[in-house]
Amino acid sequence: MDENSDDIILKDGVRIETLPSWQEFHQKALSLKSRRGYVWRGQEKDWPLLSSFDREVQIKDQGVRDRRLQEHLDNFKKAMNKSYPNVLRQEDDHIWALGQHYGLKTPLLDWTLSPYIAAYFAFINGIDQNDRNDCYRYVYALNRSLERLMRGSDRSVSFIDQLPYPNPRFTAQKGIFTRALQGKDIQESIEIFSRMRPSQVLFVKFKIPTKDWEECLHNLHLMNIDHMSLLLDLRDVADCCNSKL
Repeated sequence: MDENSDDIILKDGVRIETLPSWQEFHQKALSLKSRRGYVWRGQEKDWPLLSSFDREVQIKDQGVRDRRLQEHLDNFKKAMNKSYPNVLRQEDDHIWALGQHYGLKTPLLDWTLSPYIAAYFAFINGIDQNDRNDCYRYVYALNRSLERLMRGSDRSVSFIDQLPYPNPRFTAQKGIFTRALQGKDIQESIEIFSRMRPSQVLFVKFKIPTKDWEECLHNLHLMNIDHMSLLLDLRDVADCCNSKL
């Protein structure tokens, strides 16, 4: 392990940075440089970066997983073609993306092109006073060079950043999907690949103090990053008007 300081750990292509405050995040996010850019994801907990399908089925045998995934896709196609004919596109990834939008368990993982939108989803819930381990929120940065570097590998990660149908929420969230073809945690794929290129950092995990959640959400609100702008939920508008009665 190469450890530069108490707050930064480098290992297997992954850099983990523990920040002293929310204010540090802005400069850290700007400092990341990559020719192909980064995609971002925020989480309340440091859960594995697995798709909803893989969290649900938890199958280690790759052949069995592939069959279950294909059966799941075929069932969705049949149900959609019966209830909503002529809606589905031909490409499987586009079908998965449509299902993801409506809550289908899919092999896709949500990311965003904005570090601040990612931070919003990490801090969207306030401090859990009953959880003594709620010390940090997590924002992940994935270098898009990963797609080019691992192209052709059976562990390759593909990026989906364009949808063939209108999706206002996806657009508002500057959305992008990844699909890890083996259904593994993306961080695991990076660690395996880094053995061939040990000097290259492809994944950064920022740990931001939970205690700063109120300041974080206030700053993001000033940037027009909030529940209404990202989730397009009109209930916030109605609630605001009702409060003025």
